[in-house]
Amino acid sequence: MSDSKPKNGASHHGYGQPLGGGVQGGMPDDTIHLGELFQILLRHNRLIATVMVLVTALTVFWVGTRTPRYKASATLLLEQDESTGGVLSELASLTSDPAAEAEIALIRSRSLAEVTAAPPETWLTDVDLFDGTDADYDPVAAGDTTSMEGMGLETIVDAHDRRPSEGIMRRLTGERALDHRLRAWVQPVLGHEGDPELVRDLDVYFVDETTVRIAPHEGYLFGSDLESSTVGVEAVYAPDLELELFSLRLRLQASGAYAGQIYRVRLRSPEEAVLLLMEATGASESGRKTNVVNVTVEDSCPYRAAETANALAKNYIRRSVQIGRLKAERTLGFIKRQLEGQLESLKDAETVVADLQSQNPETISLTDSAKAVIDQLAALELQRTQLELSRTVLTQALSHLNAGDYEALARLGKETPNLLALGYIQELAALEAESLRLERTDVLGYKQLLQAEHLRLRALMEETALLIQSYELALAAIASGDQSAVARFASAPKGSSPGRDTEFEAYLNSLADLDARLASARAEFMPGNPELEKLEASRKILIATIAEQANGALAGSRATLRGYEALYADYSASIDDWPAAERGTIDGAVGTLRNRVRVTLTSQVSGLSDQISAIGAKISEQDRRLGELPQSQLALAQATRSLETHSEIVAFLLKSEQEAQITAAATSAAAVLIDPAVPPRSRSFPRATIFIALGMLLGLLLGSALAFVSHALRAALHSEAEVEQASGLPVIGSIPDFERGRTRIKGVKKGQRILPMRDDPDGPQAE
Repeated sequence: MSDSKPKNGASHHGYGQPLGGGVQGGMPDDTIHLGELFQILLRHNRLIATVMVLVTALTVFWVGTRTPRYKASATLLLEQDESTGGVLSELASLTSDPAAEAEIALIRSRSLAEVTAAPPETWLTDVDLFDGTDADYDPVAAGDTTSMEGMGLETIVDAHDRRPSEGIMRRLTGERALDHRLRAWVQPVLGHEGDPELVRDLDVYFVDETTVRIAPHEGYLFGSDLESSTVGVEAVYAPDLELELFSLRLRLQASGAYAGQIYRVRLRSPEEAVLLLMEATGASESGRKTNVVNVTVEDSCPYRAAETANALAKNYIRRSVQIGRLKAERTLGFIKRQLEGQLESLKDAETVVADLQSQNPETISLTDSAKAVIDQLAALELQRTQLELSRTVLTQALSHLNAGDYEALARLGKETPNLLALGYIQELAALEAESLRLERTDVLGYKQLLQAEHLRLRALMEETALLIQSYELALAAIASGDQSAVARFASAPKGSSPGRDTEFEAYLNSLADLDARLASARAEFMPGNPELEKLEASRKILIATIAEQANGALAGSRATLRGYEALYADYSASIDDWPAAERGTIDGAVGTLRNRVRVTLTSQVSGLSDQISAIGAKISEQDRRLGELPQSQLALAQATRSLETHSEIVAFLLKSEQEAQITAAATSAAAVLIDPAVPPRSRSFPRATIFIALGMLLGLLLGSALAFVSHALRAALHSEAEVEQASGLPVIGSIPDFERGRTRIKGVKKGQRILPMRDDPDGPQAE
């Protein structure tokens, strides 16, 4: 064994050297090598494996107990608005938000969530697993524009075999998931609505296709064993049968392979159902200016997620049709009310004329002058009715504007305002469009110019800083006696600083000529020659002049850099404050223009009232002229005037009513459902494979960290090198570990005393 050890007490590992890693008098080598780290990890492999298994098991448990989430998406194509309201409606559409943003806000609105989460109008007893929707859904063509599609989200049903833990077990066993679904309707029995002890969660187990067993839900991990006949209440199952148990009224509708399946049925309040639907609903435009909106819904059931997304899309389409028709029906209602009164007056006037003509045959006809007066009166009455209709529409719009509803401009229909209001509305549209473009990067504008100048200044600052550094180094070299450093000035790019002018270039050229003459003189004359000394003195003077010029250029460059830095800071502040400051200015201008539009339209309403008063005065004048007719014709003239007037007004109102009806009937949907949602095939959360892989990685990292902590706390020595480094003494010999590692003796039990010369004399350990 003595031959296996190095002489002079040096170990065969090379650690018998003096302290300092083999360098006499040096410091100890505290560097941690990669091999040492691996040795530490290998010595604690059991700890690492244990921690990794525990963390992975906890991850699997966490994944298995999460509520699954499935994401379904429906795609809407927004139609271009073809308004029939004339110029003002088109301008009003410009003052609103972009189409996609406005429609996305409507899709995610509370009102739409309320009608979608509401119970369905009828309980269907024969429904497939998934109630799909056809593409290009059109409620107008289907004649279904008034009813909304309720999903009954107050009652939620989740299948037990859709839990992540069941999915993991199916992957391990190779089983196939069955297609099945349960729909449920649950309501408290009358008188128990506010009962705090009311059971809100039920477990439903289908013993077979006609028998169901129901029990209160008792938890995820330790729930009721519904497969046992002693648990729960057993009842006959039928889709059209209503059950009453646990103070609840319950209807069930199962489809697919539901026999043997367990479901959890939950009852939620209407407010909770609406809030959860709003939280689970997402809407986004697929690309800028594409007008394609994706409506997504997350739910614990893939079928319900897809049906809810389709219901939201269809309800949104119905709502857009209803809003469009409501605008036309407002005017239509006013016209109908006016028409009813005018028809009654026309009927009375016809009766009076007929009675007068039958009682006085001699006055069956009027003179031409009387007919002319009557025609003028009829025209004036018609004009007054038209003005009153315009005033009514403008007054309604102004009431909405005063209430803060600026979309009321679109309700003006064909009533075009005066040119002043039209100009205000055009400016209003331009300002609001500019406000919406402030944050866009694809529109050229002042902010982009600021950013370009900001980048240019940054480049100039970096260039000037490099130039200053080169000047400082060159001047420092010249000051230390290195006159060849003047060449660094010549290598600087022209125009890079104020110092690089024509005069400076002339000095550099003169220095180059002088250096050439000096080199020639040194080759021709001996040292000490007056001519040579004169040239060297001239060179020193010229270098001093160049250095003085360079110092001036350096000072100028530093001043330029300070100016660049100040400008750069100003541009940075302007860019940071740009959207807020500019938007504040625009908002102030928009508010001013809105007030001016309101004032102008109010003045227009006053003008219409003045015109109506003026027409009333003209009508009074014509009535006076009509009263000057002979007594024999006066009664017939007045009756004929009333008949002609009401006839003209009725004809005008009938035409207006027909136009309003056409407008209401022609209202089309604001979007087309081009791609209905379908049930997703996989969960969006939790992703078992990803989470388990992350859990294993986390366990490995945590186990490794604990291994290093354990190694540091134990302070044990595991190798000859560590003993030598800790004690400062050479290792003469070591006793191997015969139980593990490369020196292990086969057949040795833990704790057994071993002497290799005695127990294994032929082995390598004895040698």
